Amino acid sequence: MKKLLSLVVAAAVLVPMVWADDDETAQMKEELRLLKEQVKYLTERLETSDRAMASKVDPETKRMEDMALRMTDDSLANHGLLGQARDTSRFAFSGNLDIAAYYMDWNTNSAFAPTANQDTSDVIVDQFLLNLDIAVNEYVSGYVGLQFEDWQNAGNLALGMTGGDTETDGDLQVDQAYIKLRNDMLYAIVGKQYFPFGNVNNYGHFVLDSQVRALYETRDTGITVGVTPSPGIDFSMFIFNGPIDESDNPAGTQVENELEDFGASLVFSAAEEGASYKMGFSALSNLYQANSSRSNAPLGGAVYHEPLPAANAYLELNVEAFYLSGEIVWGLRDGGTWADTGDDDTVMAYTLETAYTAPIGDREYTFAAKYERNRNLNEWTPVDHVYGLAVATELFYKTTLGFNYEYWMMDNIGANTAMPRRHDGDAHVFLTELSIGF
Repeated sequence: MKKLLSLVVAAAVLVPMVWADDDETAQMKEELRLLKEQVKYLTERLETSDRAMASKVDPETKRMEDMALRMTDDSLANHGLLGQARDTSRFAFSGNLDIAAYYMDWNTNSAFAPTANQDTSDVIVDQFLLNLDIAVNEYVSGYVGLQFEDWQNAGNLALGMTGGDTETDGDLQVDQAYIKLRNDMLYAIVGKQYFPFGNVNNYGHFVLDSQVRALYETRDTGITVGVTPSPGIDFSMFIFNGPIDESDNPAGTQVENELEDFGASLVFSAAEEGASYKMGFSALSNLYQANSSRSNAPLGGAVYHEPLPAANAYLELNVEAFYLSGEIVWGLRDGGTWADTGDDDTVMAYTLETAYTAPIGDREYTFAAKYERNRNLNEWTPVDHVYGLAVATELFYKTTLGFNYEYWMMDNIGANTAMPRRHDGDAHVFLTELSIGF
């Protein structure tokens, strides 16, 4: 493939030069130089692809690879014998549209639940995401993402997984908007972004986000700086001013509104033919500033008295057709109003997921299973245990159809120190999602 690219470029430029005059030859030489740069870039991408197996569940990596190929294709077309270079080669659009239908059988025996023994069903827009990648030069790039989600209409389904948080639902919003600077090993990301706390680029094989992700996902406007001292090692730190202010008194007054929320991340990764792994460790100064936690922080989500520092660890493996991942997030002190009954009030959530892709007939099907567990998070979500099964296949090019089943167990709903632990209810959730990527 790399040799073919070189031959095509040489033939396209050198053959016309035989009949060209001096001016035309100089122009073609400049075009050849531009083409060589593009071919070099594409060759590097191909070499990287040869060494690494593409991740099945990393949309950020896939988006960046698609962007590189699209920009290279545009540049080859615009820099060749077709005329002068055009700035359109600096932009790349991509995105996805996911439509989900669900049925939920919700059964509880606690007054905390909105409605006991309720069946719910609906069709919603799980996500519409439009990506704009901007390549300014070899050191500077930009990204803008517009997103719409309709989970605010999902009722108990949203309540079980995110505590009913609908901060980003209902309108087309700017999901991310940042500028990235990079020079050799160093990089900086400035703007609205998902900070590297947790395995932020792994969404798994299920329609619903895991409780772990829903708990820690942190998006805000701030600064991330990082270093990649060698391939497969990435260390970064970030800082931002979260929307929940700190107060030193019970009344919630005398708040501090400062650039004081921060975190750090260390990621190791490697890939060889047919296998890859990714392992990460990260910390966040205040878990109350995470997106899904804000409406449930102490004092009604407006302020907090003491931050809840948290840590995260994860491991992700891909070996041929097999996939395995595990992730855990936990608080580094007692969880305040999130605390449950018992001697240990530290908040914690973890998830385990495995998947296998197998050819059946003329299609490939991916089968997945997961288990999720949380502790001392009743005031954030009534769901304590989650068991899940999933299957998905590509119907057509970039068109995927998936089916999910999840079983939720709810223990100690609305707990306080005077109530013993008990089984308060369960839910059966069936989801179907049709997705397209572009």
